[in-house]
Amino acid sequence: MPSDYPAIRREHERRYGTGVGEYGDTLLPHRYGDRTHFIYELLQNAEDALARREGWTGPRSVRFEVGPAALRVRHFGLPFDEADVRSICGIGESTKDPELTEIGRFGIGFKSVYAFTDRPEVHSGPEDFAIEHYVLPAAAPAIPRDAAETVFVLPLRTPADAAEIREAVRRLAPRALLFLREIEEIEWRVEDGASGLYLRETEDAGGGARRVTLVGEADGQRETRQTWLVFARALPVPPGGAPRHVEAAFRLGEEGRPERVPERDAPLYAFFPTTLPTGLRFRVQGPFRTTLARDNVPAGDPWNERLIRETAGVLEEALRWLRDHKLLDAEALRCLPLDRDRFPDGSLFAPLREAASRALRAEPLLPRLGGGFVAGEAARLASPRWLRELLDHGQLEALFPEAGGAGWLTADVPLARTDELSRTLQDEVGVRLLRLDTVLRRLDTAFLEAQTDAWVRRLYEAFAEHRLVGRRVAGIPLVRLRDGAHVPPLVVGRPAAFLPGPPGGAPPDVPVVREAVLESAAARKYLRELGLEELDPLELAIRRVLPRYRSGAAAPADADYARDLRDLVRAHRAGSPAGRRRLEGELRRLPFVRTVHAESGDRALSRPGDALLATAAQRALFAGLRAVRFVDDDCEALRGEGAQNLLRACGVRAPLEPFPEKPELTPADREEVRGRAAGADPEGGIACIEDWNLQGLDALLAGVAGMSPAERERRRDLLRSELERLRDVHDLAVRTGKYECDGRDGNQVAVQTPAAWMRRLTGSDWAPEARPLVQIGPPDPARKPAPAAGRGSRAASRGRRDGPPVAVRPGDEARDAPDPAERGRRLEVEAKAVALILERESWRRAEEDNPGFDLFREDPDGRKTLFCEVKGLSGSLDDHPARLTPEELRRALEHGENYWLYIVEHLAGDAPRVVRIQDPARAAARFAFGPEWRALSRPPP
Repeated sequence: MPSDYPAIRREHERRYGTGVGEYGDTLLPHRYGDRTHFIYELLQNAEDALARREGWTGPRSVRFEVGPAALRVRHFGLPFDEADVRSICGIGESTKDPELTEIGRFGIGFKSVYAFTDRPEVHSGPEDFAIEHYVLPAAAPAIPRDAAETVFVLPLRTPADAAEIREAVRRLAPRALLFLREIEEIEWRVEDGASGLYLRETEDAGGGARRVTLVGEADGQRETRQTWLVFARALPVPPGGAPRHVEAAFRLGEEGRPERVPERDAPLYAFFPTTLPTGLRFRVQGPFRTTLARDNVPAGDPWNERLIRETAGVLEEALRWLRDHKLLDAEALRCLPLDRDRFPDGSLFAPLREAASRALRAEPLLPRLGGGFVAGEAARLASPRWLRELLDHGQLEALFPEAGGAGWLTADVPLARTDELSRTLQDEVGVRLLRLDTVLRRLDTAFLEAQTDAWVRRLYEAFAEHRLVGRRVAGIPLVRLRDGAHVPPLVVGRPAAFLPGPPGGAPPDVPVVREAVLESAAARKYLRELGLEELDPLELAIRRVLPRYRSGAAAPADADYARDLRDLVRAHRAGSPAGRRRLEGELRRLPFVRTVHAESGDRALSRPGDALLATAAQRALFAGLRAVRFVDDDCEALRGEGAQNLLRACGVRAPLEPFPEKPELTPADREEVRGRAAGADPEGGIACIEDWNLQGLDALLAGVAGMSPAERERRRDLLRSELERLRDVHDLAVRTGKYECDGRDGNQVAVQTPAAWMRRLTGSDWAPEARPLVQIGPPDPARKPAPAAGRGSRAASRGRRDGPPVAVRPGDEARDAPDPAERGRRLEVEAKAVALILERESWRRAEEDNPGFDLFREDPDGRKTLFCEVKGLSGSLDDHPARLTPEELRRALEHGENYWLYIVEHLAGDAPRVVRIQDPARAAARFAFGPEWRALSRPPP
């Protein structure tokens, strides 16, 4: 039977007074920012009522019927009893859990309906009553309804109220059902025929998670379908209270994987959405203490802070669940609150960030490349990305054992710190960005030798593709040898191993790269780029022959020596220019030349610099001298042209061949030098810029001093004949010494003297009559002295490729003049070189008979300002020097920095190369420009 409404009415009149209607109009309906908030209150009432209706198997729905004059709300929760009547009519008499919300505690929630109605009605079980003046029940006529149904009837004040409620019901959307556990359907109908249906389907996903599917339809058309994973943690149940939970919900995309929720769609939920934005990309719900309007959550509330800490625990459990179900990918990670700037310390949701960061750092929760998961402290991002393809997780862990289970993150985690996920994983979770140089430093011998041949080959291919050559890999033991050992590509600038050549071509003691790592062309090409080559005859000779002539080695037998010389000559002929220079450098240090002592006649092995390659007349001149050893002419292996070319290349010289020397000056020498320098300081210093001696001359002068007069006379005649035959001693440069003296004015004074060999020879008591022969005296005053930068002789330039530019003596043109056919070929090459420069650069061609330059440039006034001489070479400067004629040299001296020499190499090939030299006359009066001049090449002027 119904409650005693008159008795309750009288009781409430005594409790609240008869004026409650007046102050109620002012206070109760206007506590809500949104007048339609009462809809959530009615849903909460239905949820609570269904939760209290134990064993109910009927409908679990709520229905809103919107008419122009009234709103009806129907549900099938536990029917009202007298306690419910008193609660809904009272203020502060709610039957709900008093700790859920302030609004429930004071019983004000239902009063929000008074924003639209003056006399709401409740029809439930035996109860049919209206509420007048907020707190006074009065009997109401029964209405048609199901016996198990509860119906709220809200008579509306105006048609506008109906329109506002209709729009609010439409906006409910399925999200209103997400965190409910009892209501499964929300239906709404409007008297004009519009309708909608929101459905919730829940299934147990295991491990404390449930999968909730929300479907929304309007006017028979599906509007939305969403699936959520909801994770919950039960809170302690107060005495007489209902179960309570904190929950976190992740939206699932079409493929059933977590995806981010727009921030605007993630307010904090207290069963239903509040107005408090969370900034999260998933939804959080709990019985938060709200404002009276139940639409906001007060800050600094201990209860709410406790709930957030509980929710942080739910988040950690959710991460483990997602991992175990292989759903924790990069997109799921983007849902997490990892950004410290957005969730700073002390903020309401900071515990969520702290929990997520802590779990990801310490537990294997980050998706690992190739499957599985890795802890943040051991996780790595690869920069560049191709490192992930090169190094698997086992190799990564072997390189970085201190990480403990190191692994790459999946490819969908970007590298750039501009990406929020990448940045927060590095800053907050401990993920390290592993850069290439760090990996290169860890590629040691132990690691590389433990890898398979196939992987080493892939390493070469990857390094080749990404151009890892030169210094970045020079010290890494990349090269796998036949026995599986690893060595760096170069040792002291030389290849540490060789590429496989013909079968059986390399002896066992020669390091050769394993064939299996070279099965791809890219791998072989890469090792070539590192400086490795096939074992050639030159290298084989260096490795087979040279060790037999190291210090302390026994002299080989005649047949072995002849074979060694043949191998060395063959290697020297076949080698590249760089290879020949290397062989020559090695041989200069070794005693491999068979020599005969000029005094005793004994035979021994000598270094090239200690041996003289002499003619019969020269042997007669130097015979019997203690300090002289001749190349052994009786050794047939040394008599061939190839052997003698090798000896000369290694430093064996002919007697009396000029060589540069900076002698110690005697007091007399110093006085002579100062006497030749105008304005020299008598006490000042003297610096030798250039001077010359003759091979063996000092030994000859020392030796003849102890000979008989007749023998000395004979030797003098032999010396005169040799000097007359030797062209080089007639070269002005070789006969001249160049010095600088301190001047009285503090400046340096340049002075020229007879060369050291001339001073020693003419100063000897043995050969005074040699003066006319060697034309002792000052240099020709008509000839300008060569600048100090240009040192050396034509003879020196022929025998040496690695010094500064060298001067050439006058008159060479006559001796070097080509025959007509050769001259025609040279002119053709020069013309091709000039055409190439005109095509590439903005020069103008000079007149054909113009001496001294081929091209020029003008200033705006038509004056020539730049001059260019072009030399063309079919080959390169390694093969033949480029020379300036006297007229070209004069023009170069005249124009200085405005004069350019262009040398075009490789005109016979497909890739000519231009060497550009500005002001070529700075070094000497006339030059041969060899390959060393490439270093002075400049950009086009």
